[in-house]
Amino acid sequence: MVDRKRLAEVARYARELHARGWVANHDGNVSVRDDDGRFVATPTAYSKRLVEIDDLLVVDRGGKVLRGRHRLFGEWPLHRAVYDAR
Repeated sequence: MVDRKRLAEVARYARELHARGWVANHDGNVSVRDDDGRFVATPTAYSKRLVEIDDLLVVDRGGKVLRGRHRLFGEWPLHRAVYDAR
């Protein structure tokens, strides 16, 4: 599973996006591909200002939530397409 250091890093970047005014409250989503082929993502309809480790999702390529209590954002297929293209 994804380590806590990686989760903490993603949560910190989400909060930083909000702090710099680059996203408004619930706008925007953050995702990162982990070394094991899973993805860490911020949940839908959740303020980036408030994101902590326990709020993050771990999902598979298909968008199935493997860890987390929130829902994945609807733009996941776009994020996945970018990862596939890279």
